[in-house]
Amino acid sequence: MKKSISVLLSVCIILTTLVSGVVTAFAEGNVIPGSNVTWSFNTETKVLTFEGEGSIPDYNEYITDGEITLKYPWKDVEYTKVVFGPDITGIGNYAFCYSNSLQSVEIPETVAVLGKGVFMGCSALESATLPSSVNRANESMFANCKKLKNVTLSPVTQSIGKEAFTQCSSLEEITFPATLKTIDEGAFAMCTSLKKAILPEGFTTLGARAFYSCEKLAEFTLPSTLTTIKESALDGCRAIRALTFPDSITKLPANVCNGCRALETVTLPKNLTDIGEGAFNICPSLKEITVPSTITSIGKKALGYGLTGNKVTGFTINGYANTPIISYAEANDFIFVSLGYVTSGTCNENLSWEYNEETKTLYIKGEGATPNYNSTDFIPFNLLPFEKAVIDEKITKIGSYMFYNAPVADFTLPGNIESIGENAIGYYDEKGEPTLREGTSITGYDKTIAVIYAANNNLKFNSLGDFVASEGKLTDEISWIYDKESKTLAVSGTGAIPSYTPDAVPFAEYDIQSILVSEGITSIGDHAFLTNKPCATIKLNTDLIEIGEKSFGYTVAEKMDEDGNLLGEYELTLNPEFTVRGYIATPADEYASFYKFKFEALDGDKYPLFSLIVKSVIDHINKFIIIYSEDPMKAPDAAAIMAAFPSADFSEVKAPEVFGTGNEFTVVNANGSYTYKIVVKGDNNGDGKINSTDALAVLKHSVQSAVMEDDSKLNASDLDHNGSINSSDALAILQISVGTKIIANDYNPGVVK
Repeated sequence: MKKSISVLLSVCIILTTLVSGVVTAFAEGNVIPGSNVTWSFNTETKVLTFEGEGSIPDYNEYITDGEITLKYPWKDVEYTKVVFGPDITGIGNYAFCYSNSLQSVEIPETVAVLGKGVFMGCSALESATLPSSVNRANESMFANCKKLKNVTLSPVTQSIGKEAFTQCSSLEEITFPATLKTIDEGAFAMCTSLKKAILPEGFTTLGARAFYSCEKLAEFTLPSTLTTIKESALDGCRAIRALTFPDSITKLPANVCNGCRALETVTLPKNLTDIGEGAFNICPSLKEITVPSTITSIGKKALGYGLTGNKVTGFTINGYANTPIISYAEANDFIFVSLGYVTSGTCNENLSWEYNEETKTLYIKGEGATPNYNSTDFIPFNLLPFEKAVIDEKITKIGSYMFYNAPVADFTLPGNIESIGENAIGYYDEKGEPTLREGTSITGYDKTIAVIYAANNNLKFNSLGDFVASEGKLTDEISWIYDKESKTLAVSGTGAIPSYTPDAVPFAEYDIQSILVSEGITSIGDHAFLTNKPCATIKLNTDLIEIGEKSFGYTVAEKMDEDGNLLGEYELTLNPEFTVRGYIATPADEYASFYKFKFEALDGDKYPLFSLIVKSVIDHINKFIIIYSEDPMKAPDAAAIMAAFPSADFSEVKAPEVFGTGNEFTVVNANGSYTYKIVVKGDNNGDGKINSTDALAVLKHSVQSAVMEDDSKLNASDLDHNGSINSSDALAILQISVGTKIIANDYNPGVVK
């Protein structure tokens, strides 16, 4: 009786257990909450099957308080294989993580999304193939799958996520598709059986610790397209013997090849600038390396250190003698083999330097201020054996420690230097203290900061005499250049030259014999070109419309009393030999006449001829193109007109379709845009024809029933240049129209307006 009760009780317990969960878990067609997907399990085949439509949901909360707590409904099912129906389109995060019995999985092409950690920790999983519909091996996808031996990535894979295959200790080889661009942090970290990894051309980014501690990885290739490699990417890859970094890499990060114990040969990129701390630390087999000339920074124990922090015996660095690599070699007592010197470089975005090995001269070029340095900064040109340094005339400031530790040399400074920083010239480091280097000299101009610096620092000074700048600006739009040999001042730009008081004129100290004022300058202010010494001549442009009081042709001097004391007053003296070169009936002509200077007319330049059917002219003062032709429609030739301009250096030319009176001809050069109005003698209505219509317009104007307001029409109508438009002009037009008069015979450029 007791035995029967016991058996009955056992059956009840089993039934209760089945009803409470196990029966449900093994039943067909369990609907996953929040989805249109069902799952079922076959107890005989151990196959877990998913049917329905859409995606299997995410199961992100699989760890609680550090303990693995699986949330997906099939967590208690010991399945060995997973099969997906044809309408399953995605598998959510961690959907099968830590499924310790799972050995294989078949993912159909309909699955487009595989979540994070989908098969993470599946300790029995041996192989997997990703469908071509998936372009990323997601984060932690196969992490810690210790029996995973074979993986086939999707042929369209572009990226491999963080720790996607970390600790897959049975994975020996993986083939990367040609589409792969990036491998993220720790993707293959501690894949201790991995022997081969060839990154394809087109690949760009290798993440931090990507192949960390892949200790059997012997065959490894970086593509020429790689642009970024991050810290410890190959840290602990003990089997790699040779490594070539592509020239697309400019920086090697910290510990990038730390612990690569078998590494014997390394080829660095030709444009490498930085080698990070410990980059090749614990690489006892690496005995020699060549560092490119572009190197600017190298970290601690980056090269030459083997096991237990010991230096590699006989470690040799081949490099350039004025790059940071020489300081690294000296500080670590490594053998250094010089490949020569770097002979050019930059100080900042505005300044560069060049070294001439034949003349042993260093040139600092550019404009503005040089940087301020510290006593510990590495400055490549100061390791060069130069004997002379020449500073560009446009450099205004020399920063602190600019030439610190430079050899004995003479430094030629421009006259417009405004300041020289602390210990900038003539000092070197002696046991941590700035020490004056004997024999250093400065060559410069009197009464400049160069003299003061030399005196304050006990340096020899070689005088170049008084300083005279060779170029400058009068306004933002107007520049000037002074040629000392020819004693010529050339002013160019656009707009008005300012007025000055006699005590503050810009060129007082200059010895100027000739002044050239280019096109674009519209006015010259009071006293603008006064000098202490007499000037001989000035040439003025056609754009000039105003000249101020005593702008040129005078000398200026400060008055003194009987004892030779300066009074603070200024006297202006006219130079009777001064010559003004300009155009008739312009401000240049008027200025010369008013002050009784010699005037040299430039009439030959004012009206340049150009040949159409007959002679025609360009009036650059009044901006007219005057055409003398009975048939202006056939006569115009833009190329012929352009040839008559003073300069043919035009970026744009706009010629009208009809060369009729009043139409515009525009040229554009570096100084601006210039528009000329066309005047066809006889064609006063601008239709390109000379006929009775023009004659009638002249008659109407003469009897005041019509007005010609446009200057070009007035000039076209006044054929005899007598200043009056009347019946005689109308008659001439009629004679031209019937062919009894040839306008070319009356060629006359007229008078300046």
